[in-house]
Amino acid sequence: TGPKWVLRTGKNMRLEGPKVIPSGEVLCVLPHRPARAMSIEAVSPSGVVRESLCTFVAAEFGTHVLRVRADGKQSDDYLIVAETPVYEYASSLDELYDTLFWSWEGNWHAELESAVVGLVIAVEDNLKTFMVGIESMLKQFGQSTDTDQLLTTLQENMGAALASHDRAALGKLHQAIYQFLEVGVMPWPRSFKDAVAHFERVKFKYSNRDKVKACLRGVHRALQRHLTQARIERGRGQQQGSAAASASASPDQYLRSLEAAKQRLDLFVARDEVDLSLMWELRPKPLTQLFSSMMGGGGGGAGAGAPPRSKIHYLPSLQLAEVVTAKALDAKVSLYSETLLGDAMMVGSLLGYEVGANLDQDRKIIRNLLHAGFGYLTSKGGKIIPTLSSQRAVLPLP
Repeated sequence: TGPKWVLRTGKNMRLEGPKVIPSGEVLCVLPHRPARAMSIEAVSPSGVVRESLCTFVAAEFGTHVLRVRADGKQSDDYLIVAETPVYEYASSLDELYDTLFWSWEGNWHAELESAVVGLVIAVEDNLKTFMVGIESMLKQFGQSTDTDQLLTTLQENMGAALASHDRAALGKLHQAIYQFLEVGVMPWPRSFKDAVAHFERVKFKYSNRDKVKACLRGVHRALQRHLTQARIERGRGQQQGSAAASASASPDQYLRSLEAAKQRLDLFVARDEVDLSLMWELRPKPLTQLFSSMMGGGGGGAGAGAPPRSKIHYLPSLQLAEVVTAKALDAKVSLYSETLLGDAMMVGSLLGYEVGANLDQDRKIIRNLLHAGFGYLTSKGGKIIPTLSSQRAVLPLP
C-alpha cells in the first residue's frame, strides 16, 4: 500500500478507517450508524468545502473541519488534522531529539561530572584556538558567523551544569553541543569530538533509555512510510521525464540518505541496542542541504523554485527578497508547517541576516514574518531567526 494519511479527531467522534487506496490519497470516513441520514461537510485548510455521504478526499495537509449533519440537524464541528508521511517523520525526529536532550533522570554522578570537565578541558585547550582560525578565514571572504556566540553559550552551559547539577542545565548543554557541531563539515579537533562522544555515552547511561528507544522505534515506523512516499515521488518524476528531475541528483541523494537511515534503524530494531552515532546520522546537515540547493537540487536554493513537500527541511533559508516583499511567505508557512524539522530557519542564507544596517528594512522583515505567522528571535550576534513550530502551526485558531 501507499503512504497513509492519519486522522486525529479533536472530539470523540466514532470513525472507522481510514481506508487507504494504493496512491495514499483517499480517506474513507464511515459513520458509526450508517442507517441514519448523515452527511459530512468537509472544509479544507484553504477553505474549500466538499459535502459527501461518507467519503472525502484529504488532498491537503493541515486542519480540516468536519460538519456532520444527522437527520437534518447539524452537530458540532469536528477538527481533524490530516498528517502526511513527511510531517510524521519530521515530528518523530523532533520528539526523538527532545527526548535525547531532556531524558536525563537527574542523578548526578562523579562519572558525569568528569565527562563535563572533559568537555571544558577540550574546549579551552583546543577548540577555542581552532575557532579563532575559522573566524579569521571567514572574515577574509567578508563573512561572519555566530560561532563565537555559540562557543560562549556552550561554555556557559558547561559552567551551569557543573554548578547546578540540574536537568535543565544538562539538557541545554547537550542541545548546545548539537547546535555547535551540526554544521557537520568542519574538521573539528579530535580531542573535542572524543570529549563529546564520552559525554553522550555517560549521560545516556543515566538517562531514561526506554523513552529514547521508544522514540527511535517511532522514527523507524515513520521513516518506512516516508521512504515509501519518497520512492513514489521519485518514480513519478522519472515517468514524467521532467528536466528538473533528470538534471538533479538531489532526489536520489535524499532517497539514499533515507535508505541508509532505515538500514541503521533496522539494525537497532533487531538488536534493541542504541548506537548514539545514529542520532547524528539521522539529523540533516545544513551545509549539505545548502550545497545541494546550490547545485540546483531544490531545498530553496537559487533556481530551485519552491522546496518540495516530499522531503524534510532543516534550517532552511528564506530568501531575503521574499521576506522584504512578503512574496510567497504564506506558501512558505504552509510548506514548513508540514516539512520543517526543528522550529528555526534562516533569512538570506545559512549565515543569516544581521539587523542594524537598515532599520527600515529590519522593521519590514519582522512585520512581514509576524503577519505571515512566523515567530522570530534574534541571536546574540544580531541575526534574525524566523521560527515556526510545526505542531502549533496546524492548530486552528478561534
